[in-house]
Amino acid sequence: MRAINEFSWQARKSEATRSGIMEAALACFLNIGYTNTTVSKIALEARISRGAIMHHFDSRIDIIKSAINYLVDKRIEEFQHSLDTTIAPIARSEVSKATLTETVNALWAFFRLPSFYTFQELLLAARTDAELAEIIQPAQQRFDNAINESITLMFPVWKDKNSARVLVNDLFHFTLQGMALSDMLKQDEERTQNLLMLLIENGIHQYEQAETLIRQCKTAR
Repeated sequence: MRAINEFSWQARKSEATRSGIMEAALACFLNIGYTNTTVSKIALEARISRGAIMHHFDSRIDIIKSAINYLVDKRIEEFQHSLDTTIAPIARSEVSKATLTETVNALWAFFRLPSFYTFQELLLAARTDAELAEIIQPAQQRFDNAINESITLMFPVWKDKNSARVLVNDLFHFTLQGMALSDMLKQDEERTQNLLMLLIENGIHQYEQAETLIRQCKTAR
């Protein structure tokens, strides 16, 4: 029994160390950029030795790959937590100005988390780094798939309006992404609120258009 407990303790300690290394790597990506991130700088951020890091990982690129997958898991968890805790159940079962306002505000908060800017740093670096691109592309796809699945399950009101859902999802995603990147340099609260309101109104319009199309199809039958 003692041997089992010691093994369990060692496993927990090892996992905690790996998580600390991952968090340190993400902090380096965010604060000094991907190209400036070295094993030594990750070790300094994690407050452990370089040798301790290499005990858990084979190389810098092994750390990078693990950190990116860790980041994707973190973003998926943050997304689900953000929607679960800020969007009331009624907002998931009907489309109105009030319910879409809740949704857009939750998404806007999600797009301004440090994890978003960390991932953008990696995406930009991957444009000219083929090795990084091979890691980031499937990670991005995994994130997209998880978010689409989460939205589909969380908002049953859009279930029979898949085309409209995809369009509105893309509209919200790419607009908020662009707004968040612009927000890094200069924040104009009035313009931000105007854009958020436009997204809400457009979401309602697309939903109503889908309703009209469904009624027309039923009439044609």
